Amino acid sequence: MKNLFILNDKFILLTVINVLYILAVIFSIFFGIYFIYDEVIVYGYGWNTEFFLIPGIFFIFVMPLIIRVYAEVLVILFKIYKKMQLISELKAKKLQRENAGE
Repeated sequence: MKNLFILNDKFILLTVINVLYILAVIFSIFFGIYFIYDEVIVYGYGWNTEFFLIPGIFFIFVMPLIIRVYAEVLVILFKIYKKMQLISELKAKKLQRENAGE
């Protein structure tokens, strides 16, 4: 269950992404509950209730998965960036050693 809420804590921006991920999931669930409550219970549409339940259920169950995938993609992009920086530093050191040997 811990892996569901924590992405990675190497960069400061990853912590920001983690916080925004949790807030977006909470907002999505509350929006889905509000949408169902507002359209079905308050206004009481009888014959077409399923047309208002489907978007509410979508925001409660599917949107958190979409938000999770988006957050994971952002984390992967930061990991790629970190590896690219490491490769760049190693190539610069190798180039310095080659130039120093001549």
